[in-house]
Amino acid sequence: ANVDLQIEELLVFDRWGNKAFESRNFPSNDPEFGWNGRYNGQLLTNGVYIYAFSIRYPDGTSEFFKGSVTLIR
Repeated sequence: ANVDLQIEELLVFDRWGNKAFESRNFPSNDPEFGWNGRYNGQLLTNGVYIYAFSIRYPDGTSEFFKGSVTLIR
């Protein structure tokens, strides 16, 4: 079954803790709202970035996730 989940907040930071991306309140299955490896339209350098996001389930509960992603071009 396809469940519509809502991303309440998605943040991406570089290794120095600078915010590289932020998006709020969007459907989890819409790539238009996700991070594309850019900051202010500029391609970011290869490296490890930290992500954090909270997701809201259909029953109204929320869950928080965090981890790292490696950007490679």
